[in-house]
Amino acid sequence: MKRIAKHLCVAFLSVSILLPMPHACAGAKTTAGDILKMVAAQAIFAKLAPMLGLGPKKSKEQKEKEKAKEEKAETAAEDPNTHIGMVKKWAEKGDVQAQCILSYAYHTGQRVPRDPQLAIVWQNRAAQQNIPLVKNFLPVEYGKKVIPLERLFSISGRRSHIGKYVKQDVKDAVRWSKLGAEEKDSMGIAYLGAAHYTGRGLPQDYKKALAYARATDKDPLSLYVLIDAYQFGKGVEKDTEKSEWYARYLKLVVEKKQKKEKDKVYKKYEQEIKAGDLNGIIR
Repeated sequence: MKRIAKHLCVAFLSVSILLPMPHACAGAKTTAGDILKMVAAQAIFAKLAPMLGLGPKKSKEQKEKEKAKEEKAETAAEDPNTHIGMVKKWAEKGDVQAQCILSYAYHTGQRVPRDPQLAIVWQNRAAQQNIPLVKNFLPVEYGKKVIPLERLFSISGRRSHIGKYVKQDVKDAVRWSKLGAEEKDSMGIAYLGAAHYTGRGLPQDYKKALAYARATDKDPLSLYVLIDAYQFGKGVEKDTEKSEWYARYLKLVVEKKQKKEKDKVYKKYEQEIKAGDLNGIIR
């Protein structure tokens, strides 16, 4: 009976959070509130489960390890010399992409102690500036997997480069890509190679560009660099056969990636249609 009562208590409180508030305001605040409902429910579960004795029991050693990890994470977040510390500093200054990343970090417990309430705070701050970015910040192709922060740094760089949901800014693109590249993320490395190759955002340097491109030769952006370099002999001896080989490989890589992304998008839309949620389709 006691166990059933615990589950009922958690369920009741969670459902009460998800119910629409009668005094909800229209406009951006309402939309932001809708976005954050599920996160709020997760926050309740995260806080109440340990108090009610739900979930698997942890050994003393596991608890000590988790405590040490949390202490280290708290220190890292407050250190402006760490990447997560830099992101927090940018978020506090109003960088909307940094706010989204910080929210995701607190939500997943990456480099900071997991804190669903703080995740909501930062996501709400981002939503007040840019609701479309908040709704589409996590790429659909990753599904429900936890995305490493270094990949989110690089994705933010690409987003700044093309001006998708944010203002187009090459300096921002380089800034974010450098964070990803310093943590060995292939997308960030590839972008720095392209920046050195074109001279946009970084000094033009074919030697550095090709070194980055060869290190990430499965990234479409690096393949474009290699195709052009060998076709016109920029930084390397001209070799049209090699250029054509990279072009054929690029076609295979891009087509495969696009098919995978489309399949995941269609699957997501099918789920939303079945659930009667058209918000994900009508954007």
